[in-house]
Amino acid sequence: RVVQLIFNHQKGIQSFDRFVLHKSGSTTTLKLKEINELLLARHQAIKNQPMDQNSATHLIRQALAYTSKGQFDSKLLSDVLTFPNPRSIRDDITITVVYFDQDYIDQIQRKENK
Repeated sequence: RVVQLIFNHQKGIQSFDRFVLHKSGSTTTLKLKEINELLLARHQAIKNQPMDQNSATHLIRQALAYTSKGQFDSKLLSDVLTFPNPRSIRDDITITVVYFDQDYIDQIQRKENK
């Protein structure tokens, strides 16, 4: 489940890439309906962008406020974070996300240096 959340989080970041209907040199013709379906899927991916750029924050948010129906519930997150005696409900939370993709690390470092 955690791997899937990280994958989806990273996939969401990529959804703003330039839209391309086909690869160069491809002779496949697309019908208008197929183009519409591709655009609708892209629109949905953009709409479902993760709230957090940070993967660990994203995981904590999902862990504390992920409903049994598989939906994020911001009210539930607010309730969990404002319990009167929080240590009885949740204790220290530590999440470590390790990225092995050097291109990703370089990209983040370039953004931080701007």
